[in-house]
Amino acid sequence: MNVKIVLIPCMGCEKNIGKIGTLAALSLEKSKKFPFLRLNPSITQIAAGEYTSFSPETLIIALNCCNVRCSTKILNQKSIKPHYLINISKYLKDINIPKGDYSIHELLKDSSVSIITECLSNEIEEYVIQFTHKHEENSVIKVNEPSNSKTSFTFTPNYSKMLEFTFSKFKFQVPINPNRLFFNWNDAWAYYLGEGKVVIGITDYLQKNLSDILICEFNEIGTNISQFEAVAEMESSKTVNEVLSPFSGKIIAVNTKLEEAPELINEDPYNNGWIVVLECNNFEEESSELMSSEEYFNFMKEKIEQEGIYQ
Repeated sequence: MNVKIVLIPCMGCEKNIGKIGTLAALSLEKSKKFPFLRLNPSITQIAAGEYTSFSPETLIIALNCCNVRCSTKILNQKSIKPHYLINISKYLKDINIPKGDYSIHELLKDSSVSIITECLSNEIEEYVIQFTHKHEENSVIKVNEPSNSKTSFTFTPNYSKMLEFTFSKFKFQVPINPNRLFFNWNDAWAYYLGEGKVVIGITDYLQKNLSDILICEFNEIGTNISQFEAVAEMESSKTVNEVLSPFSGKIIAVNTKLEEAPELINEDPYNNGWIVVLECNNFEEESSELMSSEEYFNFMKEKIEQEGIYQ
């Protein structure tokens, strides 16, 4: 039986960036390459409650055109999880344009929209073929899974106690483990395993600010990261946030559980919600630039008292 495919663009076609998503979806539908592909239901029909679920054999591809990410938010409200999600504003920064070099501003001009549309259609087509092939083989499908992400690692931290601070209805926690736990000013933590290896995650304060985390995307294993460079990107029901690494080094493991259950970061940010393991380049020197648990707790407390919490 053929896999059914539903393309869900945000339909913000009054702007060029929205037009790209809509045109790419229409282009694939009209090409008839996939007779089982359809644009109906639209995101507006889903928002109105006409569709709240799809059959198990349906491939759902969502296109977010701008940073508002309407498709993600509406699908999340209806508890519909897309198999493949493209953020077009981010996509524009990553693709290789076949006809010369263009700035993003130039790409969004009417004369350049067709170039982007073709590139985006080709990417979606490639993913559909890959998905269909795996479906026909009855394989387990994992979305956007790096080929080298199978490193086995179990994180078992040892925290002596939790510092707690209550603000309004929220309770914020910061664990303590002297000489092993470090924090940066971007609300990421690093737990030292020994032999230059650290586990990286985000703090309880940050996960509460982000609210429900829908997607966590990692850099691939083997990627070299500079200190305070993004080691992962999370998309929540409210925003997109880069996780800035407290240390420099090479990624040697990622938490693949987050691909299927990114909510682990919300539920258990200091344990099961860990994100990556890094083999550090310069642990001793870089650790001196970070905060201890007590220092971060005071920093967090002051920030909350001044700014509140974004909910």
